[in-house]
This record gives sequence, structure tokens and C-alpha cells, in this order.
Amino acid sequence: MRIIAWNCRGLARPAAKRMLQELLSSHKPDIVFMCEVKTAHTDKLSSLLRISNMPNFTFAPVFNKGALPAIPTLKPFFWQCFHDIYSSFDGPWLAMEDFNEILSQNEEREGKHFASAFRNTLYDEFENCNLIDLGFTGNNFTWNNRRPGLANIQSHLDRGVANTDWCLLFPKTIITYLPAIASDHCSIFLDNHPNTANQPRPFLF
Repeated sequence: MRIIAWNCRGLARPAAKRMLQELLSSHKPDIVFMCEVKTAHTDKLSSLLRISNMPNFTFAPVFNKGALPAIPTLKPFFWQCFHDIYSSFDGPWLAMEDFNEILSQNEEREGKHFASAFRNTLYDEFENCNLIDLGFTGNNFTWNNRRPGLANIQSHLDRGVANTDWCLLFPKTIITYLPAIASDHCSIFLDNHPNTANQPRPFLF
């Protein structure tokens, strides 16, 4: 199984559409999750998906103009929803997304200096849900504010985590952070059978 998760920061832009088509063509995922598409024109997106041989897709309504985990006052609500979803499932469990937090100072590179204290809220929440960070290959930083010089900030905000059942079921899982193109976030590519030759497979968006 192959999965791509991408905070695309707007999918109405031609560059983002081209990047999506390139991801689908080169990595042939089974499942794709797109967040912050920032467009209400779902008819245009539907046409793009059908042209790309992705007949099975769904759209979730916009909750807020900003990313829910990125708004400090809404983070408790986000984590409560996360816990509710996690506790509603038994067996293997996987989450891949932009969590908008880092685990430690070495996951952030600021132009001037590091923050004075670790932000370990993310670690506590993962521990509460018994989730394991799946690690990665590729760039250590998944987000870049794209400012020049000392104003440039890079952080490890996107990641894949899973429970023990998932890790035991898919011990060969590899997560790769692909280059950040057409977005300030990298896309996350998960492959749980990295040695399996490419074969035709059904697609779910």
C-alpha cells in the first residue's frame, strides 16, 4: 500500500495541480489525502481527479480559514477530536498529516536562534494515544517559510505516526518526505512494501 499526504496550501493554482499530477504519476499511490486545498470550486477539482483516473474521492467542508492545529486557542479542540477518532478504532492505526508542532528544538531551524524551551505537547499527545513516530528519509524539515537570509525558518511539522498493531503488521513501512514544490510543505509518501514491484492497483482519493 502506498499513501501520499500533502498540505498543498491551495489546489486551485496551476502549479499545485501540476504537482499533484506528478505525484500521482510518479508514485502511483493507493490513497491520497490533501489538506488546505483552499478552494470551494470542487467541480473543477472533481474534473481534475476524474481525468487523472481517480473516480473515488470525497471533500470535507472547510472548518476554518486557518489550519485547526495552527490556532493556539483551538488546539485543545483539535486534540480532543484526535483522541475521539483514535479511541473509536481497534487494531492497526495510522495518522499522516501536518501537526503544526515540533517534538524538540532540533526539529526547527530559525534564522536567528532556536526557541528557548522545547515544545513537547506533541510528544505528550502521541504518548497518550500510544503512537510511534515512523521516522523518515529525505529532508529533516518539512515546512519552510520561504523567506530569505536570517528571516528563513524551517520546521519538521509533518509526520506519520502509528500504533504498535500497525508497526507489527507493516514492519517494512518507509516514509519519505518529498521536495516541497508548489507549497511551503513537503508531501509525505508512505510505502509499506518498498521492495514490491510496481503493479496496477485500485486508487482511492
